[in-house]
Amino acid sequence: DSLLDNQKSIDSLKKTLFPALLAAAGVASLELGGVELPGVGDLWAFMQPIFFGLGFWRVERLMKNCSQPGETQAFTGAMMMMVAFFSLLWTSHDFVVPMLQEGGLPRL
Repeated sequence: DSLLDNQKSIDSLKKTLFPALLAAAGVASLELGGVELPGVGDLWAFMQPIFFGLGFWRVERLMKNCSQPGETQAFTGAMMMMVAFFSLLWTSHDFVVPMLQEGGLPRL
């Protein structure tokens, strides 16, 4: 039974990884087309579709294991809270901290 589950997981990974690799190839063709050397931003742009595909695959596996009616909503809520938290951190780092270092937030 475990071998069958592993085969299903591998098949699911193949179905998800191929589109992610195709997206990464598209990003690579767009990002690496200029005369500038690739930088850190290019690396992030290249890795994003791969990690998105792997994350989607893991979420799919976890959702199949949910047996109680409210488990999927709780899982989705936790994912959204993490996205909101890291978005707030990123925004604070990129916009709020530099404004405070320059003398404070502008008056609204």
